[in-house]
Amino acid sequence: YAVVGDVLVFASELKSLLASGLVGGDLDYEAIDAYLALGYVPSPRTPLRGVHKLPPGHRLIVEGGGYRIEPFWSYPEPHEAHGDEREMRERLLEHLDEAVRIRLMADVPLGAMLSGGIDSSLIVALMARHSSGPVKTFAVGFRGEGAVNELADARRVARAIGTDHHELELDMADQDTALAELTWFMDEPLADLSTLGFLAVSQLAARHVTVALSGQGADELLGGYRKHRAAAIADAWWRLPGPVRRAGVRGLAHGPGSMPQLGRTLRTTDPAD
Repeated sequence: YAVVGDVLVFASELKSLLASGLVGGDLDYEAIDAYLALGYVPSPRTPLRGVHKLPPGHRLIVEGGGYRIEPFWSYPEPHEAHGDEREMRERLLEHLDEAVRIRLMADVPLGAMLSGGIDSSLIVALMARHSSGPVKTFAVGFRGEGAVNELADARRVARAIGTDHHELELDMADQDTALAELTWFMDEPLADLSTLGFLAVSQLAARHVTVALSGQGADELLGGYRKHRAAAIADAWWRLPGPVRRAGVRGLAHGPGSMPQLGRTLRTTDPAD
């Protein structure tokens, strides 16, 4: 959305605001700087100056000649779990099963994106519980990527569950790779070419189904990536008072099995200095 004079312009895509003719194409260089550092443009910024996006879980309300932004949803407050590990596992599975079941209530053909990982494989298995016929599954891989190519894992899961499986394999060296098409759909830059595979597998799925479930976001929810844990540790580190961080670095630099170069590097990048 953007405020142009006394007019509020809003749309679901950045390109729609440009098509209105009311929003210019001037770049927001702070947003570009954030993209170069993070690999994406964090909300509420966009690459265009004066254009903002709503943060997740928020809505924009226009009334009385003005507007406001307010949250409509937030993560539930954490609470202490009750029961032993087995009970908690069963409860989690019940919630997942219910979440999948209610999303199968549709009058259109349904399917699932299948990578062969835990998240998408679990969703497909739960779909099979509630489906009268084989679940339609779709997978994509990149030729020459070795272990990163997940097609073999997806096939193994598809055979085990008995799905109606469809797949395709892309070649990043292919001059016909649809980067221009991807750019059109993405609207703003994202430093992750996995989106190219997701676009291709979505186009494949669209030839067979109208709705497809996926495991996107599950790793973030359940802390499945080591890089997320490392980011949390780094965030906690920088929240410590400067003297405490410097004392810790000196311990690293001069203690048994120390790495002096690491200590020097950390000290020179300390914002408190």
